[in-house]
Amino acid sequence: MPHDQEGNAHGCVDGLIDYRAIVSVINEGVIILQDGEIVFVNPAFAHLVGKDVSEITGSPFMQWVSLNCNQTVSQCIDSVGRRSGEAHRIEFELDADPGRMVEMKASVIRFGGKNAILCALADITERRKKSLETQRLHTRLRSIIDSMRHVVISFSYGEEADRAVDRDAAFYDRHLVEINPAAEGLFGVPKEDFLTKKRSLFDFIHEEDRERVIRHYNNLREEGIGEITYRVISPSNEVRWVLDYGRVEYLDTGKVRRVNHIIEDITTEKQAIDELTVSENKYRKIFEMSKDMICILKPDGRFIDINDAGLELLGLASKEEAFARNMNEFHVNPSVRQALIQEMAEKGETTRSRVMLRNTRGETIEVDVHVIARKDGTGKVDSYQGIVHNVTESVKHRELEAIGMLAGCFADDLASPLSIIMMGINAIGNFLGDIRMDIDRLQDPEKEHNPEELIEGIRYFFEEIVYFNNESLLACRDIMARFEEIRNHYWKFKKVSDGSGGVIYQRGSKADA
Repeated sequence: MPHDQEGNAHGCVDGLIDYRAIVSVINEGVIILQDGEIVFVNPAFAHLVGKDVSEITGSPFMQWVSLNCNQTVSQCIDSVGRRSGEAHRIEFELDADPGRMVEMKASVIRFGGKNAILCALADITERRKKSLETQRLHTRLRSIIDSMRHVVISFSYGEEADRAVDRDAAFYDRHLVEINPAAEGLFGVPKEDFLTKKRSLFDFIHEEDRERVIRHYNNLREEGIGEITYRVISPSNEVRWVLDYGRVEYLDTGKVRRVNHIIEDITTEKQAIDELTVSENKYRKIFEMSKDMICILKPDGRFIDINDAGLELLGLASKEEAFARNMNEFHVNPSVRQALIQEMAEKGETTRSRVMLRNTRGETIEVDVHVIARKDGTGKVDSYQGIVHNVTESVKHRELEAIGMLAGCFADDLASPLSIIMMGINAIGNFLGDIRMDIDRLQDPEKEHNPEELIEGIRYFFEEIVYFNNESLLACRDIMARFEEIRNHYWKFKKVSDGSGGVIYQRGSKADA
């Protein structure tokens, strides 16, 4: 092969490098400008603008630049020409393919014995799209973070941080790189105070919690994820409770790259939980110490919980035994139980008196019942909560009181006719005494008397005696009638339905014996 042909084949001419041959095969677009015109163009640039090399050579360069970028690119080229020793870099949009972005590096060279401008152009459209998308995503995330009501903080670490032995509050302050505006609402100071190291986050943590928080932050680097609850104090000495949730970002090498925290103000929730805990403890104590049976049942009657008084009332040895039983087993009258369930379904609660239960000892118990139906979020009943008051002894006491009152009524009924009899007997006695005195005067010869007057007086007393005797006889008949009633009716009460699931008491008759 002749020397010149061999030289061209290897990109050399007479031992010199053939730069045109090199430029023709590189992927970057390359052009040379003189007086604003393109005097040289490689295939890569022709491909970039979608034209042939012959169509481009000799054309004004600005023909291929978007109109919006014309002035900027022109100023750049003029600047390169005036400062022949400096290279310039610029990004712009090509006119040949709107939206196609290129990065151009320009510098002064000698071409054909004259100064020219060499331009290398790289297609950065995809890179720019990714950059813009990343920027839009960053802006969007920044907007979200800045609008969050929770405090967001981020710590960034390098190799020296991984080698650090002492990781105290100052260590974390040094590596704090991000904090959002919500910090001002929680801590009461601008977020810039933390980023410029004027203030430390740990200055706001309650003294009793500070070491625990630092220990949690240190452990988080190994655990990768975790949360902690602690107190912070604002400059106005207001104490707030926060939930600090942290998550670690690792490099491919396993080293810690970044740790992000979200700090949520949970003061209101914490207070509500504390109040609920106190309330639960109080009601649990009432539940356990109540003399009445308190129970929680599933809709089918199975026990969820029952207190000691309930176990005793039903004759159960333990809660475990109760959980194996059903409240429906203890109802004496199934229709009463069904009426309770029906009323709870309609009204959400029910109160019934004199409900009959039978415990495991075989004892029949009368109780007053108050039950509330508890519903879930869909409105479906998920449990019944009830209080059962044993009224057996009080009912017996009321029965005795009723019997006593009845006996008192009989005594009152007998007292009136007996009083009439006693008054009649006393009056008759007095009249008989007066008659005896008149008879004695008639029989005494030494005393002067008017027989007719004495006889008239005796007749008067006799009529009075007859009157009081008749009244006494009437009173005696009344007494006999009262005793007849007592003899024919037993002083025993029977229980009868009141028509609504309860019971009332009636005095039994001889026919009921």
